[in-house]
Amino acid sequence: MSVRPLVGPTRYDYQLGVMGMSLLCGGAVGVLSSIPLYVAGSLGALLAAVVLVVGTVTEFA
Repeated sequence: MSVRPLVGPTRYDYQLGVMGMSLLCGGAVGVLSSIPLYVAGSLGALLAAVVLVVGTVTEFA
């Protein structure tokens, strides 16, 4: 039995990917720049939350 999905990535896969990238980029910006890590990380988390809310709202629209 194959464990590979029968179809390509779903919109949830893309949504989770964007959320992960926003968290990663927020941390990377905080480490690599003069912006404090807690500020950059918070902005990355805020962006991830916005992606979650927009993805959820557009699912039911």
